[in-house]
Amino acid sequence: MGFVSLNMNEELSQNVNYGQGGFPVAALEDGADHCTLLSSPVHWHYELELTTMERGSVVYTVNGRPYPLYEGQTIFVRPNTLHGAVGSANCQTRVLLISPRVFGDREVYLQPYIQRLIRQAPDAVILDGSQGWQLEMETLCAEIFRLCREKPDEFEIDAKMALFKLLKLMLSRLCTDGASRRKHAKNMSHAQPAKKMILFIQEHYGEKIGVADIARAGGVARNTCNNIFQDVFGKSPIEYLTEYRICAAMELLRKKAAVTDVAMSCGFNTASYFSKIFKETIGVAPLEFQKQGI
Repeated sequence: MGFVSLNMNEELSQNVNYGQGGFPVAALEDGADHCTLLSSPVHWHYELELTTMERGSVVYTVNGRPYPLYEGQTIFVRPNTLHGAVGSANCQTRVLLISPRVFGDREVYLQPYIQRLIRQAPDAVILDGSQGWQLEMETLCAEIFRLCREKPDEFEIDAKMALFKLLKLMLSRLCTDGASRRKHAKNMSHAQPAKKMILFIQEHYGEKIGVADIARAGGVARNTCNNIFQDVFGKSPIEYLTEYRICAAMELLRKKAAVTDVAMSCGFNTASYFSKIFKETIGVAPLEFQKQGI
């Protein structure tokens, strides 16, 4: 697995392909769909996400908070939430991206339930099967995934029945109180400049850029830039930039690029400095990483 280049638009929104038929649920399998999570850039989408860890581990970052996900666990990620992931080598995942439209975008009587889920659910929740309702959610996710992958006759009907059971569980178990809603409102106020600044980093990480350039891209002051990164991503702009550069470097090293070329391509001034930062971050030197084929 490697550094993921998601199909995103200029707002960092992932463009989800539902495949033939247009049933608005994407069931993505690691490897078969190139849905790798070893290093997934920060993005968001209108769909709610339910990712099950089948092998290995991954750390999601959702609005600045880390969520470690281990084998056998599932993570719920609320729609419209900025998130990314870094995982172990050879990890395997099963991902459901569920459009709220699948519950009925024209049925007025359903809209309060859908909006309640979007606005009141936590940013993310780890389901570890420790409670009965979590096991039920995980079982429903597995069944929906199977139906959407195998597509037996009339699968849409069976999938929709399971989806409504899942919706009812999420409404009763995940929707939260007013304090969480106020937190969501704060996150949303930071979302637009955050998206602009992250997009700038993803487009210019190979150049000599600093906090002033990142802040300018988001249309905010340097202090505000630092505050937004801490609130949304839990790290400084430079920490985020460095991590992104290291992720990009990992992909180039896997393609057997020379260490010096990798350093220059990813915005590091010298190969020696790149090697130092790479080892501090990954735990091995670039050449060793390349030899091990991690």
